[in-house]
Amino acid sequence: MGWIKRWRKRLGALVQRSAVGREMEEEFALHIDLETEKNIRAGMDPDEARRRARVDFGGVTRYREEVHEARSLAWVQHAARDIRYALRGMRHRPGFVAAILLTLGLGIGASVAIFATANALFLRPLPFADADRLQMLFETNPEFGWTDADAAPANTLDWRERVKAFEDVATYSRFPSRATYVQQGEPRLFDVADVSGNFFNVLGVRPALGRAFRWEETWAADSRVIILSHETWESAFGADSGVVGRSIQLGSFSYEVVGVMPRAFSFPTDGTDLWKPWGWDPASRAQVSFRRAHWVRPIAKLAPGVTAEQANAELQVVVTQLQGEYPATNRVMGAGMAPLRQFLVRDLRKPVLVLVGAVVILLLLACANVANLALLRALGRGHEIAVRHALGAGRARIASMLAIEHGLLALLGGVLGTLLALAALRGLGLTSFGVPAATQLTFDHRVILFAGGATALCAVLFGVAPVLFALRQGDGTTLKSSERGSSGGPGTGRFVGGLVALEVALAVMLVAGAGLMAKTALELRRVDVGFRSDNVLAM
Repeated sequence: MGWIKRWRKRLGALVQRSAVGREMEEEFALHIDLETEKNIRAGMDPDEARRRARVDFGGVTRYREEVHEARSLAWVQHAARDIRYALRGMRHRPGFVAAILLTLGLGIGASVAIFATANALFLRPLPFADADRLQMLFETNPEFGWTDADAAPANTLDWRERVKAFEDVATYSRFPSRATYVQQGEPRLFDVADVSGNFFNVLGVRPALGRAFRWEETWAADSRVIILSHETWESAFGADSGVVGRSIQLGSFSYEVVGVMPRAFSFPTDGTDLWKPWGWDPASRAQVSFRRAHWVRPIAKLAPGVTAEQANAELQVVVTQLQGEYPATNRVMGAGMAPLRQFLVRDLRKPVLVLVGAVVILLLLACANVANLALLRALGRGHEIAVRHALGAGRARIASMLAIEHGLLALLGGVLGTLLALAALRGLGLTSFGVPAATQLTFDHRVILFAGGATALCAVLFGVAPVLFALRQGDGTTLKSSERGSSGGPGTGRFVGGLVALEVALAVMLVAGAGLMAKTALELRRVDVGFRSDNVLAM
């Protein structure tokens, strides 16, 4: 239990610092008095005897700090004092601080924004029940060069009925149609997603209000029902729960609202306002066009305990059967499957990963830029560091002071960068790319940890060089040269000129890199928006 007593003494010393200080001063004075008496007995003059006693004793300030550190939690007080000193210094150098914060904010902000996008696309789980069992199905055709094409509706119906490894197969259109809704005399266009009646059941998503579609509602006789998105329910219907069960007019037809989806659910495209069943005519299944036209995306849910390999093997058997049964349309028509997330991000993986690599380079440029600024600042602090060293501050103490100052700058830059990242994600509209997990790019624990790690990395990368440079200046030679009016050797001017030139080059590269990344992000957004259709739904 000895460690408890030691910590109690340290905490007591922290609270009663003035008493500890008086005790140390008395001990130092007693020691000097004893040495003075000893020198007088040796025949020295009293004034010379006391001066020699002080010289032999050494720096009082250094001993005071060493004793205090040994008897209390001095590092807490040192840190608090250094933080106050750093904040005062920032107020006196607003231009220097603004340059560092803007540079760090730009580098960290771009890094956090791109990581948040990559996190939503590749890391965050899909918001579906049993998402690991969902597989995207597609058709292939070597004659047409198809590798992952939309499927023919009749083929998907056969897959659903014949492949026992699938618990169910739902379909949707990746090109939203549009419906006109008149609100208070003003027409409003809704983006409509056409889906099969089992769409929400296969995904395992339940409406926040009302019910999901039924499989029978896939067909025309029962398809005059719709489900609203949460955002449409709020903006167009005032979040009125009574809208469920009510009929609304869309174009020339009346539809019953049977449900409202949870907030932020917008699959298969971002901005979907409502969903409606296909409304297929049962007789159309036997028509050639229903098997020749390829315009639906099928999602299969694997049966419990079935692997993707087993399901694919069974799917290929059915594909071979259909090739023989319908040679006019399926002679060389194949099919494949892939995990849903992997399929959704297939076109985005390469550009996003390129952006991740680019943002790492951008972050390193920002760190180099800030380190250059800090070195320029350190050139003017040689006299200050030398004075602190002469007054008894050890190298560890000086390094701690500088590290806290740079760490505080990095922390403020990290906060600014995180805010800039949030604003950029909202401003650029990087909200979906058709991936359900990315419908809202939220700052979850992964993004927060990344922002903290990027901030810490910046603090280390741009703080080490200035600290080492300042410690090299903390000697008597620097102090003497400062007293003569010189803060450096004959090569100082050339060194400063080189730092300034490097600073300008790094700043240009940083701004250019950020601009190119923003342009790439906008191009990605255009790719996502390009999946939309401007066709007006005929109702």
